[in-house]
Amino acid sequence: MRNSERRIVATREIGYLSQNSQPEVQYLLDALRLGLHQRGLIEDRDIVIEYRFAQGKSERLVELAAELVQARVDVIVTTSDPFGLAARQVTTTIPIVMVAADDPVASGLAVSLAKPVAM
Repeated sequence: MRNSERRIVATREIGYLSQNSQPEVQYLLDALRLGLHQRGLIEDRDIVIEYRFAQGKSERLVELAAELVQARVDVIVTTSDPFGLAARQVTTTIPIVMVAADDPVASGLAVSLAKPVAM
């Protein structure tokens, strides 16, 4: 296996799901990239990020989450419980990370905060 082939195999994919438009959440995207960079991960080199923006249309969240599942992302990153719930409707196997969850236990997204595994 050549190095370039090995790199493709090792690349992980993050799915980013937002109800808003990209300009509205640019500061969150910048923080995500910075956090990855601080851990030695560079977008489009080590990590691929698939972005889905609902442009304020919350009814599109489940459809966009399904696109991320079809893209075979390794994790879905979103900002709150409603977006996490939209992702949970289409997958029980891909981890969902919420940046600012209200109450993932009460919403049914996690068993407990100590062990935040899917229900």
